[in-house]
Amino acid sequence: SCFDKDEEDKLPPETQAGNNTFGCLVNGKVWLPRGVPFSSVGTVAWVNSSYTYLSVGANQDNSQSMGFVLKDTEITSGSVYTLDSNDNSHADFESRCETGAYCYYGSNSKNVGGLTITKFDTINMIVSGRFSFKAYFTEAQASDCGCDSLFSITEGRFDLKYSFQP
Repeated sequence: SCFDKDEEDKLPPETQAGNNTFGCLVNGKVWLPRGVPFSSVGTVAWVNSSYTYLSVGANQDNSQSMGFVLKDTEITSGSVYTLDSNDNSHADFESRCETGAYCYYGSNSKNVGGLTITKFDTINMIVSGRFSFKAYFTEAQASDCGCDSLFSITEGRFDLKYSFQP
C-alpha cells in the first residue's frame, strides 16, 4: 500500500483552520476517527444558533465512538469547560465488544475532564480545541460483554467545521 503505517498512527497537529481533524490517545494509544456513521471523516460538530450548545462526536468504524456536549453555556474562544457527569457538560465513550453489543462509559464528577475551546469562529463556522477525560463504565448493552472499567482519553485535539443543529 501507499500508506506508511507510522504516518497513519500519529495525532493530527493542533490547528485552528477548520481542517476537520480529530485525534487523541485512548489508554496511551493513538485514536483517530474513521468512517460511518457521521461522515467520511468520522466526525461531526453541531452548534445552536445562539451559540450556547456544542456537540462534537467522533467514530471509529462502528467499533468505538466518543463525544462531548456543552449545553446552556456560552461557547467562546479561549474558554475552558469541565467535563463531568453534569447534563450540561459531559463526555461519553462507547466500545463494541466481540458479541457486537456496546459498553458505555462517561465522564464523572469525581475525576473531572476538561475541554478548552482554542478557536470558535462564527463567520467561518470553525470550532477547535483540546480535551481530556476519564471515561468510567456506566452500562453494558449485554451482560456477556466483558466491559473494561475505564478508558483514559488524553491529548485530545480537534479542528472542525461545524453545522447548525438540525
